[in-house]
Amino acid sequence: MSPYLVMVGTLILEWATAIRRYHVVPRAPDDFLIEVVWRAERRQDLIERIPSAFASILGATVGVTVIDVDAMAFPLRGKARLVESRVGTAGAA
Repeated sequence: MSPYLVMVGTLILEWATAIRRYHVVPRAPDDFLIEVVWRAERRQDLIERIPSAFASILGATVGVTVIDVDAMAFPLRGKARLVESRVGTAGAA
């Protein structure tokens, strides 16, 4: 299941009004990093609901780490990816 679909399907209305951009990085099948650029202030209530949103789709307890970033760079070419898997790579740790 796509982590993007989890985010969109369960938190889209609140998430869309609270954030400017986000990037989901699966580091392992049960561990996700989410980088967020907030529109205003950090919404801790949304942060606390993300793990259960992932668990409801994946059917297991998953680790979710959310970090705030000031900006995200756009790629020079191609699409900006919302999800970038690092599962099985050296960057997964």
